Amino acid sequence: MPDKSKRENTKKSNRDKILIAARKVFGEKGLDGTNVRDIIRGSKLSTGTFYNYFKSKEEIFDVILDEIILDIHNKSRETWLKVWKSGAGDITKGFEEFFNIFQNNPDYLHFFSKNQRHVRELRYNGKISGILASLEGDIEEAIKEGKLPSFPVRFVTILLFGCVFEFLADMIITPGSINIKETSENLSAFFRGGILSLSVNTGVQKFNQNILSLANLPINMIGNIINGALIKKTNKPEKKKKAKKK
Repeated sequence: MPDKSKRENTKKSNRDKILIAARKVFGEKGLDGTNVRDIIRGSKLSTGTFYNYFKSKEEIFDVILDEIILDIHNKSRETWLKVWKSGAGDITKGFEEFFNIFQNNPDYLHFFSKNQRHVRELRYNGKISGILASLEGDIEEAIKEGKLPSFPVRFVTILLFGCVFEFLADMIITPGSINIKETSENLSAFFRGGILSLSVNTGVQKFNQNILSLANLPINMIGNIINGALIKKTNKPEKKKKAKKK
């Protein structure tokens, strides 16, 4: 048993050394500029040991990418669940904490910066579909619980996702170019207004206090806006009939 435990620890240690070395090299040279020898050199292991664990640099890249995405998924979902459960009352914090995942993990930014083409492909190869699905499911659940008004969830989810990742791309390309607090406040205002507008346009007439606070306007003012919009929507003026000529 002690020998088996020692072997398992050695395997884990070797694998970790390879992954740590690979993440560093990919962050410096990118996948396309890296060769297996760079990773082996950084791990300080033999070539034979390397191939006991991985067949290619692409295989290691996928493992590292999956680990990073899983970490982002878990951390961001924890934050966004709180946001939706609060009726999106603290959506600014949701954006801030998402951006701070990358700010607090500069190796993520380096990794994505040197592998932008591959990161751009994430949306199309299904690597980040889990994050999108969770976000969509959590919003739908919040709507069912009355925490949010009814609105086109898929549309808003994709729009939210796209906006955030474009700002993230700016952070990657030009580190320090994004003021996280200011950007989060602007995104928050944009989505609050958008959700409220979409919910009115889809005919939703029931709003609770949490929902009304989305627009950061006085409740009575929002009520007037909503009532006016719904009256316009439901009571369209009839076209005057032309008088028949005698």
